[in-house]
Amino acid sequence: MYKNAPFWKRFGTNLIDLAIVIGFCILIYIAGGSSQPASDKTQQGLDPKFFYTSISLSIVLINFYYLITPIFFHGRTIGMLIYKIKIIDTDTKDFKYYKLIMRNILGSIYVSVLLIIVMAVIDPSNDFVYAPDKDGVSKLVFKFQTIKESKDFTTHDQIVQLATGVVAALFSLWLAINTIGYAMNIIYSKKLSLVDLVSSTRIVNQEPQATIDVKEIHLLPFFDTTRKWKYFKDTTTIGE
Repeated sequence: MYKNAPFWKRFGTNLIDLAIVIGFCILIYIAGGSSQPASDKTQQGLDPKFFYTSISLSIVLINFYYLITPIFFHGRTIGMLIYKIKIIDTDTKDFKYYKLIMRNILGSIYVSVLLIIVMAVIDPSNDFVYAPDKDGVSKLVFKFQTIKESKDFTTHDQIVQLATGVVAALFSLWLAINTIGYAMNIIYSKKLSLVDLVSSTRIVNQEPQATIDVKEIHLLPFFDTTRKWKYFKDTTTIGE
């Protein structure tokens, strides 16, 4: 019998896993670098090769970490190894890979779909420009953000604007789902989140609790020798 992991363990695990994934994504970005000179930040956008390669590698990394790593560690990520918790199937109490995929429909798979939408819609060489902010510092922004008149919007600009709004809304929904899950984990007596209930999985402490089988409990007759009893046939002699 396994005990469901408390909120603080799950939250700490997610922080560690997120830090690892974001850290590697940043390394991918740094390693890729930008192909354009730093002094040439005028109106050109991002290098397409750098843009698509960085996002593609990030998608591979995210899914490898959340979908492949638990296979090697039997239902555990690195964060789970540190906090000594794991993922199990609610019914079988074992790790099932298809249940891991179900959990990540609202996790790494969801985030990957958002990144794929970004790659499919955005043209990095044309949809990004370097524009000065209020302090005069050149920063990379979407081109549609610099357009003053609506008549200057092209159909593609409108599609990009719509797509970025949809992605932002879906990402906010993802954050809301995770927030609700944490709240349920704190309030719900069984320590289950929304994802746990939807995927029929549990995140539990690594070691099972010791249980006693009722069948192993035997009631045996017991003779108490700690107290001596006196028996009287005639109650009138009591006290003599």
